[in-house]
Amino acid sequence: SLTAISGADLQAQGVSNIADAARQIPGVAQTSAGPGQTEYTIRGLSSPGAAVATVGLYLDDVPMTAPSGAQNGHVVIDPDLYDLNRVEVLRGPQGTLYGSGSMGGTIKLVTNQPNLREFGASAQVDASGTHDGGFNRGVNAMINIPLIDDKLALRIVGTDEHTSGWIDRTVLANFPLPTNAQPQ
Repeated sequence: SLTAISGADLQAQGVSNIADAARQIPGVAQTSAGPGQTEYTIRGLSSPGAAVATVGLYLDDVPMTAPSGAQNGHVVIDPDLYDLNRVEVLRGPQGTLYGSGSMGGTIKLVTNQPNLREFGASAQVDASGTHDGGFNRGVNAMINIPLIDDKLALRIVGTDEHTSGWIDRTVLANFPLPTNAQPQ
């Protein structure tokens, strides 16, 4: 089975990352230990040792899951979904099209292709604050430039995000602390 969510729908719902998109799709779950340490499961199918990815993540036709045995089956990026055409989720074994790392299914992010005829640009700015933290910001931008009419165009999309912390780390002057000396 296949589920597809258009980029326009994602933007209208305020979905800006794949974690939020995955929550909207039945049968898809994720676990994350931080940036670049996300593991996806579809229909509960996961690797027993978590050493091999069971769900493939693709950006267009480029795999974003690490090779078998590397990164413990985790996805190597946490992509932003700005200026995306659609998200496709294919449930069930996809080994014929996407290889052994897709035995549970495949999540495919399809980007917008360059427009060969028209110049275009867009931007999005987000700002917020964290209680007992600081200022948070996010900037997304896209520019589309036709270079040769009906033959060649360039589309560049960029994202920058900063989320402030809320935990203060205080380092003592005599760090590292001395250890107890062993009696001789």
